[in-house]
Amino acid sequence: MIQPKAGIRIVDLGCGAGFYSIPLRDQYGMDVTGVDSSSGMLRELARRKIPCVQADVSELSALPSQHFAVALAAGVLEFVEEPAAFFPQVERLLSRHGRLVILVPTGGWPGQVYEWMHRRQSCPAHSRSVEFYIERAREAGFQLTERRLCTPISTALALVKA
Repeated sequence: MIQPKAGIRIVDLGCGAGFYSIPLRDQYGMDVTGVDSSSGMLRELARRKIPCVQADVSELSALPSQHFAVALAAGVLEFVEEPAAFFPQVERLLSRHGRLVILVPTGGWPGQVYEWMHRRQSCPAHSRSVEFYIERAREAGFQLTERRLCTPISTALALVKA
Protein backbone atom coordinates (compact mmCIF):
# COMPACT_ATOMS: atom_id res chain seq x y z
CA MET A 1 0.00 0.00 0.00
CA ILE A 2 2.95 2.33 0.52
CA GLN A 3 4.03 1.93 -3.12
CA PRO A 4 7.72 2.34 -2.23
CA LYS A 5 10.01 4.10 -4.70
CA ALA A 6 13.57 5.32 -4.34
CA GLY A 7 13.87 8.94 -3.27
CA ILE A 8 10.26 9.33 -2.11
CA ARG A 9 9.97 11.10 1.25
CA ILE A 10 8.14 9.06 3.89
CA VAL A 11 7.51 9.72 7.55
CA ASP A 12 7.16 6.64 9.77
CA LEU A 13 4.92 7.72 12.64
CA GLY A 14 5.36 5.63 15.76
CA CYS A 15 8.43 4.10 14.15
CA GLY A 16 9.77 2.39 17.26
CA ALA A 17 13.23 0.97 16.59
CA GLY A 18 12.68 0.99 12.84
CA PHE A 19 10.78 -2.20 11.93
CA TYR A 20 9.47 -0.47 8.79
CA SER A 21 11.87 2.49 8.53
CA ILE A 22 15.00 0.41 8.04
CA PRO A 23 13.76 -1.76 5.15
CA LEU A 24 12.00 1.18 3.49
CA ARG A 25 15.33 2.96 3.34
CA ASP A 26 17.69 0.01 2.81
CA GLN A 27 15.61 -2.12 0.42
CA TYR A 28 13.59 0.53 -1.40
CA GLY A 29 15.78 3.64 -1.19
CA MET A 30 13.07 5.80 0.33
CA ASP A 31 13.99 9.01 2.14
CA VAL A 32 12.75 8.05 5.63
CA THR A 33 12.17 10.17 8.72
CA GLY A 34 11.14 8.35 11.88
CA VAL A 35 8.91 9.80 14.59
CA ASP A 36 8.40 8.22 18.00
CA SER A 37 7.75 9.44 21.54
CA SER A 38 10.42 7.13 22.97
CA SER A 39 14.00 8.34 22.91
CA GLY A 40 15.14 4.77 23.59
CA MET A 41 13.47 3.54 20.42
CA LEU A 42 14.88 6.39 18.37
CA ARG A 43 18.46 5.57 19.38
CA GLU A 44 18.39 2.56 17.03
CA LEU A 45 17.33 4.75 14.11
CA ALA A 46 19.97 7.34 14.93
CA ARG A 47 22.59 4.57 15.10
CA ARG A 48 21.54 3.58 11.57
CA LYS A 49 21.72 7.22 10.44
CA ILE A 50 17.99 7.54 9.78
CA PRO A 51 16.73 11.05 10.62
CA CYS A 52 14.30 10.96 13.51
CA VAL A 53 12.19 13.28 15.61
CA GLN A 54 11.02 12.65 19.15
CA ALA A 55 7.33 13.59 19.22
CA ASP A 56 3.91 12.27 20.04
CA VAL A 57 2.00 11.30 16.88
CA SER A 58 -0.84 13.62 17.89
CA GLU A 59 1.48 16.66 18.00
CA LEU A 60 3.65 16.85 14.90
CA SER A 61 4.29 20.59 14.69
CA ALA A 62 8.07 20.02 14.76
CA LEU A 63 7.89 18.51 11.26
CA PRO A 64 7.70 20.65 8.11
CA SER A 65 4.38 21.13 6.28
CA GLN A 66 3.79 19.52 2.89
CA HIS A 67 7.13 17.79 3.10
CA PHE A 68 6.28 14.09 2.74
CA ALA A 69 4.71 12.10 -0.09
CA VAL A 70 3.80 9.23 2.24
CA ALA A 71 3.02 8.83 5.94
CA LEU A 72 2.96 5.43 7.63
CA ALA A 73 1.32 4.77 11.01
CA ALA A 74 1.57 1.04 11.64
CA GLY A 75 0.55 -0.22 15.05
CA VAL A 76 0.45 3.14 16.80
CA LEU A 77 -3.07 4.61 16.66
CA GLU A 78 -4.53 2.05 19.05
CA PHE A 79 -2.20 3.47 21.72
CA VAL A 80 -3.38 7.05 21.17
CA GLU A 81 -6.07 8.11 23.63
CA GLU A 82 -7.94 10.32 21.15
CA PRO A 83 -6.70 9.92 17.56
CA ALA A 84 -8.94 12.63 16.09
CA ALA A 85 -6.04 15.12 16.40
CA PHE A 86 -3.72 12.77 14.50
CA PHE A 87 -5.35 13.02 11.08
CA PRO A 88 -5.26 16.84 10.66
CA GLN A 89 -1.62 16.80 11.82
CA VAL A 90 -0.71 14.25 9.14
CA GLU A 91 -2.74 16.06 6.48
CA ARG A 92 -0.55 19.12 7.11
CA LEU A 93 2.64 17.06 6.65
CA LEU A 94 1.70 15.53 3.33
CA SER A 95 2.26 17.04 -0.07
CA ARG A 96 -0.63 17.39 -2.53
CA HIS A 97 -2.24 13.98 -3.10
CA GLY A 98 0.00 12.52 -0.39
CA ARG A 99 -0.70 9.01 0.84
CA LEU A 100 -1.38 7.88 4.40
CA VAL A 101 -1.17 4.18 5.24
CA ILE A 102 -2.34 3.03 8.65
CA LEU A 103 -2.36 -0.41 10.25
CA VAL A 104 -4.93 -0.75 13.03
CA PRO A 105 -6.52 -3.57 15.00
CA THR A 106 -9.64 -4.93 13.39
CA GLY A 107 -12.70 -4.00 15.43
CA GLY A 108 -15.15 -6.40 17.04
CA TRP A 109 -14.00 -9.38 19.09
CA PRO A 110 -10.50 -9.51 17.52
CA GLY A 111 -9.95 -5.91 18.63
CA GLN A 112 -11.26 -6.70 22.09
CA VAL A 113 -8.84 -9.62 22.40
CA TYR A 114 -6.00 -7.35 21.27
CA GLU A 115 -7.02 -4.73 23.84
CA TRP A 116 -7.27 -7.36 26.59
CA MET A 117 -3.81 -8.79 25.79
CA HIS A 118 -2.20 -5.35 25.99
CA ARG A 119 -4.02 -4.44 29.19
CA ARG A 120 -2.61 -7.60 30.80
CA GLN A 121 0.87 -6.32 29.89
CA SER A 122 0.12 -2.88 31.43
CA CYS A 123 0.16 -1.33 27.97
CA PRO A 124 -3.36 0.02 27.40
CA ALA A 125 -4.67 -0.17 23.85
CA HIS A 126 -7.98 1.10 22.51
CA SER A 127 -10.23 -1.12 20.44
CA ARG A 128 -12.08 0.91 17.82
CA SER A 129 -13.84 -0.04 14.64
CA VAL A 130 -12.02 0.37 11.35
CA GLU A 131 -14.90 2.66 10.33
CA PHE A 132 -13.97 4.96 13.23
CA TYR A 133 -10.54 5.53 11.66
CA ILE A 134 -11.99 5.95 8.18
CA GLU A 135 -14.42 8.60 9.44
CA ARG A 136 -11.72 10.53 11.35
CA ALA A 137 -9.56 10.47 8.20
CA ARG A 138 -12.44 11.73 6.03
CA GLU A 139 -13.07 14.57 8.48
CA ALA A 140 -9.44 15.64 8.00
CA GLY A 141 -9.64 15.59 4.18
CA PHE A 142 -8.54 12.05 3.29
CA GLN A 143 -10.23 9.62 0.91
CA LEU A 144 -10.04 5.85 1.39
CA THR A 145 -8.45 4.15 -1.61
CA GLU A 146 -7.84 0.65 -0.26
CA ARG A 147 -8.77 -1.50 2.73
CA ARG A 148 -7.06 -4.82 3.37
CA LEU A 149 -7.43 -7.39 6.14
CA CYS A 150 -3.80 -8.29 6.87
CA THR A 151 -4.33 -10.76 9.71
CA PRO A 152 -7.44 -11.75 11.65
CA ILE A 153 -6.64 -8.90 14.07
CA SER A 154 -5.21 -6.19 11.80
CA THR A 155 -6.49 -4.08 8.92
CA ALA A 156 -4.49 -1.77 6.68
CA LEU A 157 -6.03 1.36 5.16
CA ALA A 158 -4.59 3.42 2.33
CA LEU A 159 -5.84 6.99 2.28
CA VAL A 160 -5.06 9.87 -0.06
CA LYS A 161 -5.06 13.54 0.78
CA ALA A 162 -7.93 15.03 -1.19
